[in-house]
Amino acid sequence: MAKTSTFRLLLIRCAQTEWDAVGRLQGSADLPLSEQGRAWASGLGERLASDEDALPKPGLVLHASDEASTETASILAGPSKARTKAIPEFSAMSLGLWEGLRREELTERHPKNFSQWQSDPGSINPPEGEALSTVQTRVLAAIARAADKHPKKRVAIVLRPIEYELVRRVMMSLTGVESSAPAEPFWPKPDEGSTVELFTINPGDLQGLLGQTKASA
Repeated sequence: MAKTSTFRLLLIRCAQTEWDAVGRLQGSADLPLSEQGRAWASGLGERLASDEDALPKPGLVLHASDEASTETASILAGPSKARTKAIPEFSAMSLGLWEGLRREELTERHPKNFSQWQSDPGSINPPEGEALSTVQTRVLAAIARAADKHPKKRVAIVLRPIEYELVRRVMMSLTGVESSAPAEPFWPKPDEGSTVELFTINPGDLQGLLGQTKASA
């Protein structure tokens, strides 16, 4: 009987930028970390290196190629002496004309559409932005490749907040395990919601989900 393999994925939300801190929707805009973001990443990096009982010490940190994700991964990897690698498919979702707007501006200018996007992001696209289904397919496909290429390595993945929440919801569904934070809202404030999650998944389940997603596209 074939042995079923599993893949442990440490999912990490990218540390905050100045836009995150003031509630601006960043999307694909490329910005550096804020000082607070760097401090948070440094603290988590030390925690990962010293407290393996709580979270696994990573051997490889995969990340989006934007400046904030790259810096977060580098800071996190330092204490553990982990290798880092940028994955283009992890890039942040393009949010078109919404990028750079604050929550209050989005609520005022697009009350219905923004509220719907927060609660059911797959049902509506930001104007001139990327479809969530496209983002989900490319990010999950890259995670599936990582699981296939590094089945025994302790892998951490750093994603921007929206992509982090998207993947977290998928992993919660695949594993059937309750997360440490609820799956709302889709775009959390920087001081709210989950920032680190550990999942053990069956790569075959992920491949099956990708097959269904592509078939329905």
